[in-house]
Amino acid sequence: IVGKEGCSTKAILHADIVVNDIFDAFKIISHPKQLIATLKE
Repeated sequence: IVGKEGCSTKAILHADIVVNDIFDAFKIISHPKQLIATLKE
């Protein structure tokens, strides 16, 4: 979760998923098909 503070480039490059806020994270988690599509390479 990046948030208003931002995030280091290194953390973003090593993350599987990057979201702006906790609500976006919950939205992805609550829709399994969306989560699977997000994680596909």
